[in-house]
Amino acid sequence: MDSTLGAADRLIDKRELRSLVIYSPQQIDRLEKAGLFPLRVKIGPGRVGWLLSEVLDWMSKKVADRDKKCPAGCAPSHQKDHTGNRAPDRR
Repeated sequence: MDSTLGAADRLIDKRELRSLVIYSPQQIDRLEKAGLFPLRVKIGPGRVGWLLSEVLDWMSKKVADRDKKCPAGCAPSHQKDHTGNRAPDRR
């Protein structure tokens, strides 16, 4: 990634990260160490943040991966069918 920040980019703290990503802090740590999640930025003693743009890009890639696996017309398992019941899991 380019080291220059865009005008709209900013650092987010753990609380804001948790509002965007449903993983536990421990899972985020594991994903970071495995290179599967944006790396935190150390901003001071005991203080870290994440670039919002990198987190949003990670989320967009997750959606794109899902869309590749589920072509147009494929009902995701979280959607309800016409009877109001959950659609069957298609994994």
